[in-house]
Amino acid sequence: MCGILIFVSPNKFFDEEILKNALKRLSHRGPDALNYKIISKKDLNLKIFLGHTRLKILDLRDEANQPMCFLENCIVYNGEIHNYKNLKNYITIPILTNSDTEVLLKGLIEYGESFINKLNGMWAFGLLSKNYLLISRDRFGIKPLYIYYDKSKKIFIASSELKVFFELSNIIPITINNNSVIKFLYFGISDINRETFLKNVVQIDPGSIGKLDLRTFSLTFYKFYNLRSSIIKKKEELVNVRTEKQMIEYFKEYFLNSLRIRLISDVPLGSSLSGGLDSTAIVASILKFLFPEKYPYYSFTFDPRMEKNPEIKNVENLKANFKNLIVFKTYLEPGELRNLLWDLIYYQDEPFLSLSIAAQYKVMEKAREVGVKVLLDGQGADEILGGYSEKFIPLLLLYFIKHKNFKNICFENLMDLKILTRSIYYSIPPIYKLKLYSYNLRRYILSEKIELVKADLLKYYENMYSVISLEDIFLNEIKIRLPRLLKYVDRNSMRFGIEVRPIFLDHNLVEFSLAMPIYYKIKCKETKYILKKYIKTYISEKFIKNYRKLGFPVLQDKLLKDEKKFIYEILFENKEFLKENILIENLLKDFDILIDNEKQASTTKSILWRTFIFTLWYYKFFKR
Repeated sequence: MCGILIFVSPNKFFDEEILKNALKRLSHRGPDALNYKIISKKDLNLKIFLGHTRLKILDLRDEANQPMCFLENCIVYNGEIHNYKNLKNYITIPILTNSDTEVLLKGLIEYGESFINKLNGMWAFGLLSKNYLLISRDRFGIKPLYIYYDKSKKIFIASSELKVFFELSNIIPITINNNSVIKFLYFGISDINRETFLKNVVQIDPGSIGKLDLRTFSLTFYKFYNLRSSIIKKKEELVNVRTEKQMIEYFKEYFLNSLRIRLISDVPLGSSLSGGLDSTAIVASILKFLFPEKYPYYSFTFDPRMEKNPEIKNVENLKANFKNLIVFKTYLEPGELRNLLWDLIYYQDEPFLSLSIAAQYKVMEKAREVGVKVLLDGQGADEILGGYSEKFIPLLLLYFIKHKNFKNICFENLMDLKILTRSIYYSIPPIYKLKLYSYNLRRYILSEKIELVKADLLKYYENMYSVISLEDIFLNEIKIRLPRLLKYVDRNSMRFGIEVRPIFLDHNLVEFSLAMPIYYKIKCKETKYILKKYIKTYISEKFIKNYRKLGFPVLQDKLLKDEKKFIYEILFENKEFLKENILIENLLKDFDILIDNEKQASTTKSILWRTFIFTLWYYKFFKR
């Protein structure tokens, strides 16, 4: 994992000192080395800055530092190509290091853009050749890449994080994107398209390639990966899998293959361990099948110090069964929240939806303290295996009813009032969902602002609750919810120079999981069915007893009460700025009720949090 900065412009906009300072903003992503290269294209009146901050994971020698060049080609790259050892066999150009960077560079030189289809991993890179700059982002957007492009001035910028663009404000305009603000403040929506909180700065789509022609300065994009098509192909492979036992064997093979190649590291490695199903499956599988018993295996968990927390009990159970498992616990200490919030908002780059990411932050902090630089993680399992029961189960019921597939309807779900209520809500046309939500927040929002983002919101609601096909139910989760979660874990981990490897987002495992018949993912009220069967069959049934999805929980309401005075002061101090988008006087008037009343509707309580965290972001990046 690393940080990259690419800057292309005519000489009159090029300032080496400003670019060096901008690159330093990414030093947390790559604390082990900082290097850059300036390339002049005098015939085109262009200068190019390729900057890189390195976190050393594979081949720790300086020879593997970046920018890495060969002939007329130079690359800066953030990520990890997990199958790089295998890819070496297809490359005839001599490879002199043991790094995946050189494999990526020389594979692209030898095979061109088609080489990207061979990659298994996570990446965001820029490859400069004689007349082109090629940029790409991995299939699911695990690694970030933001760009600014002004064809008229011939300025192009690509960076791993948004904070870099603030350092370049003498060169490019930096203003708030009000469309993103409205969607976030009113509806709690972010990262549903290319837009960011900065106007004219966008993220490139997952699974895409961009090509900047340096001669014409035209920028074009295309998708190199189509998940829907890949699922269709995978279904053809599974046509002869007829029994549950066979399907579990297939799952085991794909899952362990993903684990196996993600255990390759030249630095200490461990796992996040919430005690939930996904992290338990990862840690238990590593210790049972892939990791020698004589070596300690490090894991890290957040303890919210709740009276009843079955996941912490699961962690203790796991530790008792695998003697070489070392568990490090971390906590959120009283009085720690305020300083942590300032740090979170800076490193997250944009406002975030809840304090749950603070627990993840503490886990990364603890791993760095112990000296572990790579963590395996369960991100993506819910999206590909139907883990969000409150969403998937009602949508499935709705799908089966709409398509008159009555034989697959679970009678138990049909009799569950909560599931039925959600199914009815999900079936409401998007325009009425929008009106209902807006009505509930009418005391705090400006209705005319909704018109500015209405098209985006209607599209969001349509996709979020689509039951056109079973695939759509899962694909929309990957498209809509997953990007935000991947952003959180990337920023939290890179804050401490930690590389996180999401096991369930190996594209082979994703395609297999989505190609499986629905009853291997969800059976009646049981979600992640095949993962549970795999653990029962190959690990132990006791690891899924008392399973209840919590993740890394944080007692947000209590923490907000503890910092009540601070929150009010931030809102009050910036109320003139907030008036543009929020009926702030009403919010301040209701402040005590919203924070203290535990029965207060979550919809109205959430808008207070989002207004506060947005104000904190504005204060950090603009006011200061």
